[in-house]
Amino acid sequence: MIALLAMACIKPTPPGLSPAQERETLHAQVVQELEGSQVIYLQATILAGSAADPIGQEGVAYLTARMLREGGAGARSSAEVDALLSEMAATVQVIVDKDLVTFRGKALASDADRFVPLFTDMLANPAWDVTRFEQLREQSIQRLGTRLLADTESLGDAALDSWLNEGHPYGHTVQGRTGALEVLTLEEAQAFYAKAYVREAVTIGIAGDVAAQGALIEGLMALPVGRRLNPTPRSRPPVEGRALAIIQGSGDSVGWHMGHPIDVDRDHPDYPALLLGLSAFGEHRQSWGTMFQVMRTERGLNYGDYAYLEHYRQVGGSDVQELGTLRLQPQFSMWLRPIQPENAAFALKLALTLVEQLVEDGLDSGHFERMQQSLVKRTQTMARDPGRRLGFAVDAAVMGHPNRLEMGPALQALTLEQVNSALRTHVHPDKLKIVGVAPEPESLLATLFEDSPTPIVYADVTPSPEQDLLDQRVAASSAQLISGVILPAQDLFR
Repeated sequence: MIALLAMACIKPTPPGLSPAQERETLHAQVVQELEGSQVIYLQATILAGSAADPIGQEGVAYLTARMLREGGAGARSSAEVDALLSEMAATVQVIVDKDLVTFRGKALASDADRFVPLFTDMLANPAWDVTRFEQLREQSIQRLGTRLLADTESLGDAALDSWLNEGHPYGHTVQGRTGALEVLTLEEAQAFYAKAYVREAVTIGIAGDVAAQGALIEGLMALPVGRRLNPTPRSRPPVEGRALAIIQGSGDSVGWHMGHPIDVDRDHPDYPALLLGLSAFGEHRQSWGTMFQVMRTERGLNYGDYAYLEHYRQVGGSDVQELGTLRLQPQFSMWLRPIQPENAAFALKLALTLVEQLVEDGLDSGHFERMQQSLVKRTQTMARDPGRRLGFAVDAAVMGHPNRLEMGPALQALTLEQVNSALRTHVHPDKLKIVGVAPEPESLLATLFEDSPTPIVYADVTPSPEQDLLDQRVAASSAQLISGVILPAQDLFR
C-alpha cells in the first residue's frame, strides 16, 4: 500500500491553512508501507542547502548538516551515536546539495523504538560538539584546497557549475569557499540551524514497516516554528555565444564540461520529451548514446561522453543518480572524459558538431522508438529497494514535481515531433560555457583560437570512409569561441 499524504489534506475540500498554521506543521509526509517488511526506512529532507548560505558564510549549510549527523545527538556524543548505530546494524547518511539537505536512515523494525528517537534527535536535538565542528571545518577546507584540485573530473564539474551560476545562490560549491570556511564558527552554524531547520522546511518519509510513523512525526515536531528560507529561484546570467575557460589540471589527460542554464524542471510539460532526447544523445554511463557511440565506440577517443538535463551526482562509482540532489533551477550540460591532449581540440569540436546535429536534425524514428521503449521500462526498475523508492517520492513531494518513477505514461505518450521540438526549443549549442581541465592549457587555448585543422590521432582504430569524411569536416571546423581564458585552479573556489 502506497500513500502520499500532505498533512493538511486529510478531509475532502477542507478550508486552507493560514500561512501561520502552515508554518506550525511539517511540510509533507510520504508513507510507503511494505507488508511483512522487517526493515524501517526513514527520510527527512529540508530546504536548507548551500544556496541558503549567507554571504560571507559560504559553507555553513554544509557544515551544519554534517554536524547534525556527526556532532552528537541529544545526550549522546558522536562516538556514542556511531556505537549505537553499529550495535543496531543501522545507517544514517546525509546528502547536501544546493537546495536540499537529506537525512536517510535504515534499521531493523525491531529496533525502531531506539532508532527513530536517535534519528529525530539528530535533527531536532543536536549536541553541537565544538571539537567535532572544528574537525569537519578542516575537512571542508582540505576538500576545496587540496582534494578537489587533484580530482580532474570533479574539478571541471565544480568549475562549470560555479561559472554557470555566477552571482546566483548556486554560485559556490556545496562545501563553501576557501576564505569563508576558515573563519566560520560553531555559533554561526547554530544561528543558521535556528533559521533553516524549521517545521515548514521539512518533508518526511517512512517506508517498509511504517508502525513508527507517529514517533517520527512527534520527534520532528520538536523543531521550531518559522518561515522556511527561500533563496531560489533567482535570475541567472544569460549565456551569449561560446565562452571558454581552461584550468591547469594535475593529470595527463583533458576533460571537457560545457552547458547552459535551462528552465525545464520535472514539472515542466517538456521534461519527458527533453529527458528522452538527451538520454538518446548521451545518458550517464550508458553505451547507447549518440555521443558515446561516435566518440568512444567508433573512434576510441575516451572513456565516456554524456549529456544531462539536470546537474548529475552519482552514487559512488555507480551509474545510479544520487537522490536528494534535485534543484529548483536546473542546467543542461555535457561531459567528455578523459581525452589524450593530442585529441582534445578535435574531441571538443566533434562534441559541438554532434549537439548541433541533434538540435538541427533531431532523433530519427528508429532511435526514438528504441529509447522510448527503454525509458518506459526503466522507470519501473530505477528504484532498486524501498529506500530509493521512498527517496524518489520524497524528492517529488518537497519540490512539488511529478515522481520520476511515475513518468512511464508520459514517456509512452510522446511523439517523435514532441521530442525534436523540445530539443530545438531548449538546447542551445551556440550559447555554451565551456570548461576544460588540461595539463597544457596555453597550448590548447592557442590551438582552438587559431582555427587551424585539428586532425584526430588514431591509436588502434581504422576509420571507415564515412567516418573519415566526418573526421575531416570536424578537424577543419571552428569551435566558434567568443572568448577564452586560462584560470589558476587554486583561485577557483575562493
